[in-house]
Amino acid sequence: MKRDFLKLKPTANDKPALALLLLANVLPLFMVFFEAWSVAEIMLTYWLENVVIGVLNLIRIALCQQTKSVIQKLFVMGFFTFHYGMFTMAHGAILFSLLVDDRANIGFGPEMVFEIVNTLHLWLPLLALFVSHGFSLVWHYLRQGEYKRLNVATLMMRPYGRVVLLHVVALVGGLVVSKLGAPVFALVLLIAIKTFVDAKIHVRVHQRESGHAAR
Repeated sequence: MKRDFLKLKPTANDKPALALLLLANVLPLFMVFFEAWSVAEIMLTYWLENVVIGVLNLIRIALCQQTKSVIQKLFVMGFFTFHYGMFTMAHGAILFSLLVDDRANIGFGPEMVFEIVNTLHLWLPLLALFVSHGFSLVWHYLRQGEYKRLNVATLMMRPYGRVVLLHVVALVGGLVVSKLGAPVFALVLLIAIKTFVDAKIHVRVHQRESGHAAR
C-alpha cells in the first residue's frame, strides 16, 4: 500500500491542478528565505488550508448531482459545517496558543480565521490556497464530472483523510523543527515533506474519483 502510494504518477488530467497546488506549497518556502517565516507561520498556513478545503467542500456538496434532494444536501452541509468546523477551530486554537508568543485573544468561530490571518499577515497564503483549491474544484470536480459520480455521504467524509494525514505529518515535523531551534534547513525539509505528501494525496484521490488508478 505504502509502496503503491509512493509510486503514484500524475496523468495529463492531474497536472494543471497539481501545478497550482505545488506553487501554493512553494510560497511558504519563498517566505522562509525572504520574509523570515517561523514554524508558527508555516503551521498556521497549513491550518488555513483546512479552512479552505472545508469551505470548498460545502460547494461540492451543493453542486453534487448524485444526490437530488435539497433537504438532504442542506442537512449534510449543516452537519459537516458543525463537525468539521469544530474539529478545525479546536485544532487552530491549540496551534495558535502553542506557536504564537504574542497570544491575542482569538475567538472560537469564523472570527478566529480573521484573527490568525491578521495577526500573522497570512492574507497572501490564504489567497494562494483559495486559488489552488478553487481551480482544483473547477478542473476536477466540474470539468471532469466528479460532481456526477460522487454522493453527499462520500463528499462529507472526503476532506478528513487528507486533513488528518497532512497534519500528522506537519505537526510531528513542526514539533521536531521547533526542538531544533527552527534552522532554515529544517523548515525547508518540513515544507518539502508536506508538499510531497500533499501532491501524492492529490493524485491518488483524483485518479480514484475519475476511475483511473487510485485525488
